[in-house]
Amino acid sequence: MFGIEEDRLREILNGLIKIGEVSVIYPDKGTARVVFDDDDSIVSAELKVLHKNTFKNGDYSMPDIGEDVVCLFLPCAPEDGFIIGSFYAGEVKPPETDGNRRTVKFSDDTTVT
Repeated sequence: MFGIEEDRLREILNGLIKIGEVSVIYPDKGTARVVFDDDDSIVSAELKVLHKNTFKNGDYSMPDIGEDVVCLFLPCAPEDGFIIGSFYAGEVKPPETDGNRRTVKFSDDTTVT
């Protein structure tokens, strides 16, 4: 497929999207480092955290240290990548059950809906 052996293609794709745990955040730069337990606990370079808006309108939110995140890496520069989001799994439940609401719950239990 695409002139690449199937095993090599699978290897490339496996390196593009990874799930890991945030180990350090740099709030002033909007970046964080992620540890990948399934990859010998390798720690990433600083990855840019994606936000909804960054130009005329600004939307800012950093992941928590210890939060599970999905990362996307560039195929031509595997050290460069982005944290594209986090997800609810296991014991971590969403703060909202109504799909028609946007809710943010902060660590001090303040909730904005």
